[in-house]
Amino acid sequence: MSVALSIAQKPWIGLEAKRLRQAAFLTRYELATIAGVTLEEVFSFEQGLPVRLDAKLKILREVWLRNAKIKVTRDLQFLQ
Repeated sequence: MSVALSIAQKPWIGLEAKRLRQAAFLTRYELATIAGVTLEEVFSFEQGLPVRLDAKLKILREVWLRNAKIKVTRDLQFLQ
């Protein structure tokens, strides 16, 4: 008897990407364009549906970079 294993995407990853996208005031279309992926890939990833690994990485890299820039800008304004 064999057991088939499958690796499911954690749904919170897509939700976190959506939260970060919204915090950066980006639309799904803008994120797709910036990240170099399709609009369908952004939508699917945020909904927890299967997406290519390289698309996930591109999406996450862009939303994290955008939010890091926003945080640094806010911190610099606070220091002035």
